[in-house]
Amino acid sequence: MTAAYQVNIHIDAGTTFVQEFHITNPDRSPRNITGFKFNATASKHPRSIDATRTKTGSPVYKLLPFSTRIVNGEQGIMSIAMTKNITERLTEGKYVYNVTMKDINGNSSVVVSGLCFVDVATPEVAEEVILDGGGAFMSDEANILDGGGARV
Repeated sequence: MTAAYQVNIHIDAGTTFVQEFHITNPDRSPRNITGFKFNATASKHPRSIDATRTKTGSPVYKLLPFSTRIVNGEQGIMSIAMTKNITERLTEGKYVYNVTMKDINGNSSVVVSGLCFVDVATPEVAEEVILDGGGAFMSDEANILDGGGARV
């Protein structure tokens, strides 16, 4: 049985996220994970409930899925990922996540868990922006941001 280890990760909301993990045996040698299945999710806290979908006695948990894939089965390398479409729904803050593994015999265990820190990424600007310390002007080619005294 593989012991779970904790790794804190960082995601910039609005960007694609990928993180690789090395799954090892107790002696720290690579575990062959060929044919294994992985599942990974994140949530605001371990028992986050979706209040808009939960009915009395039937909680619906609010989990954000990671996609998972085996990068190199013989070397025990797997990865988790979130597309830009999913990360842009994340709000800034702290989340928890875990990765569970199901071996070829159907035995499941948590292999990685930790905190996920989400920051809002700087948005892409469609045009050129020049940062200037003062005395800047506006031109047709670019917006120039300055600390004051700008002329148009």
